[in-house]
Amino acid sequence: MILMIAPGPFVVFSGLPSGTTYVSDQDCLIKITNDSAADQTALQSAGCFTASPFGGWGNFGFLTLADLYAADEASNLVLPGVTGFPQYATATITSDPTPGNDGSWVKSGSGNGSGNWSHVSSLTLSGVSALVEAAVPWNGATWAQVAQVKIALQNAGAFNAVEAAITADPTQPVNAWWTTGGIVTVGGTLGAFIATTLSYSTGQMNTLWANAAAVAY
Repeated sequence: MILMIAPGPFVVFSGLPSGTTYVSDQDCLIKITNDSAADQTALQSAGCFTASPFGGWGNFGFLTLADLYAADEASNLVLPGVTGFPQYATATITSDPTPGNDGSWVKSGSGNGSGNWSHVSSLTLSGVSALVEAAVPWNGATWAQVAQVKIALQNAGAFNAVEAAITADPTQPVNAWWTTGGIVTVGGTLGAFIATTLSYSTGQMNTLWANAAAVAY
């Protein structure tokens, strides 16, 4: 079943691709009980929006694609006397022997088993985590705590040179970052100051920040 929200209560929608006429209830809800994706698209064009993106009975989870296909060919799985999942049901594969099969699948066909499911996303929780980590590295080479930077400088034998160059004026940004701590980026105010003070290249700064981020805290 596909659930949709109409612009208002008791609105009549006729002439849909499946030939069904829909009337929104007192809560503006429309139920597409035949799971017609064409009707769903037509209703969206008429000003409705989808409350549940696919038909079926929610999302199902399986370890492998073979497990999903086997379940889709089983009887009495969802409803008594019914084989497999309804069309437009969704499923998530988490540990298939072929990693590319992991992710979200939708039952796009009207039959059962192999050939009736389409891969709509290869992102699993670990995949999403990897993307987030790549975009905003957690304890990665893009940023580090000031304390970590100080330890990395000490390990590189460069701490004293930077310490001596820091202005004593507490109102200056470099002094504030150096003395109060916090998260600093390799290209930020403190990073730029360290690069200038030590005459470090971009590569040397990236190495320094990577070493800093690796310091446990």
